[in-house]
Amino acid sequence: MSKARIIAGILLTLAAVRAFSQQQGARTIQGTIFVAGADQPVSSAQVTLTKTANPGSFPPAIAPILSDNRGAFAFRNLDAGSYRLTVMKNGYLREDASLTLTNSEPARNLAIRMTATAIVSGRIRDASGRPAADVPVQLLRRAYNQNGLWPQEAFRSWTNDLGEYRIYGIAPGRYYVAAGSTDSSASLRRFERYIFDEQLLNGENRVPVEYARVFLPGVSSMAKASALDIQPGSHHTDVDFTLTRQGLFSVRGSVTLSTTGLPPSHLNWSGHGGDYDAKTGRFELTGLLPDEYAFGLESESLRAFVTFTVGNSDIDGLDVVLEPPATILGKVEVEGVLPSEAQFQRMSVRLRRSEMSDYEVSSADVQADGTFSLDDVPVGRDYRITFSGPPSGFYLKAARLGGTDALDNFVRITRSADLDLVISSRTAQVRGVVTGANLEALAAAEVALIPDKRSREELIKSAMTGKDGRFAFSGVAPGDYKIFAWDGLDRLAFYDRAILAQFEELGTPIHVSESSDQSIELKAIPAGTVR
Repeated sequence: MSKARIIAGILLTLAAVRAFSQQQGARTIQGTIFVAGADQPVSSAQVTLTKTANPGSFPPAIAPILSDNRGAFAFRNLDAGSYRLTVMKNGYLREDASLTLTNSEPARNLAIRMTATAIVSGRIRDASGRPAADVPVQLLRRAYNQNGLWPQEAFRSWTNDLGEYRIYGIAPGRYYVAAGSTDSSASLRRFERYIFDEQLLNGENRVPVEYARVFLPGVSSMAKASALDIQPGSHHTDVDFTLTRQGLFSVRGSVTLSTTGLPPSHLNWSGHGGDYDAKTGRFELTGLLPDEYAFGLESESLRAFVTFTVGNSDIDGLDVVLEPPATILGKVEVEGVLPSEAQFQRMSVRLRRSEMSDYEVSSADVQADGTFSLDDVPVGRDYRITFSGPPSGFYLKAARLGGTDALDNFVRITRSADLDLVISSRTAQVRGVVTGANLEALAAAEVALIPDKRSREELIKSAMTGKDGRFAFSGVAPGDYKIFAWDGLDRLAFYDRAILAQFEELGTPIHVSESSDQSIELKAIPAGTVR
């Protein structure tokens, strides 16, 4: 090969590399940012572009930029690939977008619309009209779980020395406003004073005052409260409260050992701390707001679980006896054949207090041979036995504690005993369609299958209908149920017994037999009349 041909080949290769390089870095992502619902541009918004990395690769960082006065931005000289774009500015909700630039696409033009956030502000005074400082103010969303109404805190602020508060950066939506002390806010202040230097927190110059919690428009519970509909960019001023001082109360009592009748030499607390005098066996809990409380006591391998409700006065004479805890040994039997991939180790057994269903006292994972052990169970209390993790298509068919039915009833544990559980594969299927007022298939309706034995909350099933108005439940335990379909009810609101009671007569009874497959047509219940 001649020297001229070699040189020509090298030049052609360099040209191809240069062309490929130019092609790789010749792409642009650009766009304009507007206020949602208006043609107003958003200037000085921070725009960040990140290239999605393949495993093991580290693409170079791309410096963020600001939109100009016209709301415009542009990233140039980009390679083909996948990117994530983030746009942020104070006073607006963050916007994210994922996009991919291909070899045949020189530029991508975007129109991004940012939603303005809202503000809620007001003033809080005490009963004498003076400013109330350091009062927590919350914006809450209404949500539900298996325990009923479960307020979700979305935003929190505290009043200043003038009694003023201001919550900003609020996403549009429906909120409930509450002001005043909760047990968590009082505990937070106690924690801050304990952990941090008091002088830094001005602790020496501030007297903490607890105020009774109030919901807008001046009611004592969220169930009676009025919602605040917050629109984009709105400013709700003068959301004011007048609060009364909330007294803090104490609980006093004594502790003795069942084995000796004497006070324990030391005391371990769980759930709540208190003062204890080993000489007299007397204990005291102080600074309690009106609420329900639960805590455990332990000493010298003896235990007790204590619950009480604080009203508007102190509690005296709460006498506790620490006793040897029980051990519940159990085994899971299978009716049917476990799928090959199913494992006992994925199942668990729990004991929950009858009066506090969300308080777990003891739990145990099931072992490979189907056995389990619930240890350190305080005796002399009523419990609900719950079972989780059965394979798909199985349900808890039977539970017996020392010969007593523990499936549908609370059981009192007074000593160690055996717990026998039976799971069965003979579940059923329930499917159907939901129609609206004009008999049209209704999408996004919530359907709930609720057992007549309301204590068996683990049997409840719920689903949203598809575009065709259809729904399906599998793994349904045999038994008697009512099935409901709602149009417009808050998700899972049926767990609130007061709400479900309003629709009780509108449910459709259904009997589910073992291994059956049933179909049903439902007419949606309008939820607009819920109180």
